[in-house]
Amino acid sequence: MRNIESIYSTLCTGCSACSNSCPQNAIAMKHNGYGFYIPEIDYNICIDCGICDNVCPIIDHKPSTYAIWASDEIRMQSSSGGFFSVIAEYVLNNGGVVFGAAWTTSIFVKHTFIESISDLDILRRSKYVQSEIGDSYKKVEYFLKEGRQVLFTGTPCQISGLYSMLGKNANTSLLITLDFVCYYNPSIFVLRKYLHDNYGIENIASVNFRTKKFGWISAVMEITLKNGEHIDINDMNDPFFLGYFNGYYAREACLKCKFASFPHKSDFTMGDFWKIEQHDSTWNDGLGTSMVFANNSKANKIINFLKAKFKRVEKVPFDWIREGQHNRHLPPQNKQYFNHLLRYKSFNDAIRMAYNSIYDVGLVCVMNYKNYGSAITNYALYKIIEDCGKSVYIIRQPANSDIKPTAPINFETFNYPQYSLAPIYNNIEDMKVLNNRCKQFVVGSDQLFNYNIYRQISGFIKLNWVDDLHSKSAFAASFGSNRILSDIEETLSLKNNLLRFKHFSVREESSISFVKNNFDIMPEFVLDPVFLCDIKHYRCLTANLRKHNVEIFSYILDPQENTAVIIKDISDRLKLSVTAVTDMWRDKANIESCWNLPTEINFSNEKWLASLMNCKFVIADSFHATCFAIIFNKPFVVIPNKQRGETRVLSLLNSLDIDTKRVLYNTDVVNDTEYLLNSINFDEVNKKLSILKERSFSFLRKILELDTLVR
Repeated sequence: MRNIESIYSTLCTGCSACSNSCPQNAIAMKHNGYGFYIPEIDYNICIDCGICDNVCPIIDHKPSTYAIWASDEIRMQSSSGGFFSVIAEYVLNNGGVVFGAAWTTSIFVKHTFIESISDLDILRRSKYVQSEIGDSYKKVEYFLKEGRQVLFTGTPCQISGLYSMLGKNANTSLLITLDFVCYYNPSIFVLRKYLHDNYGIENIASVNFRTKKFGWISAVMEITLKNGEHIDINDMNDPFFLGYFNGYYAREACLKCKFASFPHKSDFTMGDFWKIEQHDSTWNDGLGTSMVFANNSKANKIINFLKAKFKRVEKVPFDWIREGQHNRHLPPQNKQYFNHLLRYKSFNDAIRMAYNSIYDVGLVCVMNYKNYGSAITNYALYKIIEDCGKSVYIIRQPANSDIKPTAPINFETFNYPQYSLAPIYNNIEDMKVLNNRCKQFVVGSDQLFNYNIYRQISGFIKLNWVDDLHSKSAFAASFGSNRILSDIEETLSLKNNLLRFKHFSVREESSISFVKNNFDIMPEFVLDPVFLCDIKHYRCLTANLRKHNVEIFSYILDPQENTAVIIKDISDRLKLSVTAVTDMWRDKANIESCWNLPTEINFSNEKWLASLMNCKFVIADSFHATCFAIIFNKPFVVIPNKQRGETRVLSLLNSLDIDTKRVLYNTDVVNDTEYLLNSINFDEVNKKLSILKERSFSFLRKILELDTLVR
């Protein structure tokens, strides 16, 4: 009985696709008792090809499913039940050609073809990496035109690629295609990295997956060294298999595979018939059972023809297939984290850290403070630590803070990978779990110790939630003031916690004595992180804004009318137009209430940075705008802002021996065009900056416990 007959009384629509497609004209459309058309099969001429079932638009087109054993000898040489070997021998005995994946002597995997049964073993067994196709499709086409039968084995996507290359009008009557249940297709690079880091790739003679030394199991690999030593791996927790079965090696296309579900384009699909013993215990004797899907009538005919070649073959219910054996499981977020780690960690360390979600550094910072300098400082410190070969976990303030934690704001694109962001915890107590995720903790820069900010972020930067087994450090800390703003009790709490820090540094020389006198620790002076970040990261961040050119870039945190007068005066004298920007939280109404200077709003972090990078002159009352003017060697002036950065700017200029006449206490300098544009000797400034950068990197090396600093 055909499947189309099983839907007569319920689902058949009488569309007549079955009768029109039958090659034997064995199906006629007849009226049922209600006058509706239904198919009637003449079994005297039906050849049981199954085309009618395949073309029916109602039937759920599941392929015929077989459990198969080849001979015991073949099964011992195969990954599962030996089906491939039997059908390959059939083709080779017909004078045909068999294509499949084979190891090269240099431990790569490439598609090749064989014409002799004596070569069959090179194509047997799983490879667990993507095979290089090379010109195999062209060779298939050549052999078919020569009138030779061809068996081509590969992944479902490779089979689809072959058919697409051959074209719809190709004569494929001599072509047999065989794909396999493909979990996903790892890169050969991953396997070679594993082999290199653990055994030395130059020492390896061969790799053999799915050897049956330990029986019919999946996580098995035999590595043979050139000295003749055999290394047998039979452990799901081996680094390679741990990453493989957790999906760490999947490419993006494999996560959205178009070929994972039925119907397959191949004639056959094969795989291991895992857990078949749950349905029939006699099918698992420890040597392996092939699960074979016959995807069309040609495949069914071949299996029927080859029945005598199998030790055992049985058509079984499709429902016997184990859950998950024919679909994709999306890998966790840790896949991306593993790929990131693999760039600078050993293979085993990358697997271990990704699997256990362990990070080298927990970077404690506030990412949603509405300030351009703060945003770029966080970005810079993240990149610096990452460039040092350390993985970074970004830790934000708890949810019960007055300043609520969010993702980084005001970036045009999301510039932090998801795996780098720790979840938001409800309170300080909940954050203690981070002791199990990070090897050490570093408090980021900008004014996180400024009490006006500190009190609004639950004081989480004092790291009272970190245990004493973990190193705690602060890099380029800033208190925003050289006087105590908190009450005695909170000041004492901060002091007691800072005494637990292993390393503490400040970004203003003027803060050294302040910290020493008030907290009994002797900090080191280091540059703000924006100076230490490789300029390539700034170029990358602004890559889409290379034509974003401005003449004078004016960044004023606190706009006032008298400030606007100075900016306009400089613009007139330099004969350059002004692009004015203020703090990102200000809206149009607020800005217009402060001054009458045309001002940009909704300015992104990238545009802010690109403006400083590409402009001809900088006017700022901001510490970080001044920093970037120096980094990009732009002439600048500073309009002093006593509340928000004056002491930091003066400390910076003094450190670099830059004339403080640029701080406009006396606006007479505005009249001196030559001084404005040409008085900074950036060659000398860059030399001094280089010395300070080396000192700062030396301190960072101590924090990160590095013998040398990779930059």
